[in-house]
Amino acid sequence: MRRAGVRGKIILNSALVLLIVASAVLYAGLASVELARSVEILFRNNRLMEDIRDSLRRTDASLTVYLSTKSSDALKDYIKYSTRLSEDARRLNREIRADEVLLLERGLAGLLDSFLADAEASVAAKRGRDVAAYTERFESAERTLDLVMFLIDRIEGYFISDSLAAFSGFNSRVTSVLVSNAVLVVCATLMGMAILVSFSFRLTGPLAELARAAEALGRGEYDHDLPPPGPPDEIGVMAA
Repeated sequence: MRRAGVRGKIILNSALVLLIVASAVLYAGLASVELARSVEILFRNNRLMEDIRDSLRRTDASLTVYLSTKSSDALKDYIKYSTRLSEDARRLNREIRADEVLLLERGLAGLLDSFLADAEASVAAKRGRDVAAYTERFESAERTLDLVMFLIDRIEGYFISDSLAAFSGFNSRVTSVLVSNAVLVVCATLMGMAILVSFSFRLTGPLAELARAAEALGRGEYDHDLPPPGPPDEIGVMAA
């Protein structure tokens, strides 16, 4: 069986070093992705709650102004923000699942629907000059608003707890990740240096022996030993 030449050995060993370095980089990359995912979940869920909170406050404020002054500008603002609130509410979970946070979202979605229904009814009653009706529906909307704010705070607390738990799990493995990466990089560096030194001697050794033999012959030392035959690769053949 033909032995691998110098070129093949260089390619094989260089590929091994690159593979070790690539493994270290990939390992670090996967760990970073896990961290980014936990942080992204935290911000995404909290952003939805903040959007709902903002739309809810603006809807309630414009509704209060309209019912007090019957201003057309306040009515436009109410329509704008109530529409936005309705869109935010549709992003919530409405399925029944064995998950406390998702069940709270379902309850929040139902309360938002009730708030919007009471708000719309109070606006319609105001237009019809039914003071008793719009007062009753507005007060109902305000009670629902308090419940909605309570649920939003509770859901945000769960989101933060879940995200912190995910981050803590990653943080507990940070040391092992750093140590593993350091070991892989050091191994790749040492192996690269060893390969460099080995091939330096491998490439120059036979030629140095041949040069010493030539110098001895030049000095008339015809009995000087010739270099021993090297392995049957490119360098050995050239030295022979």
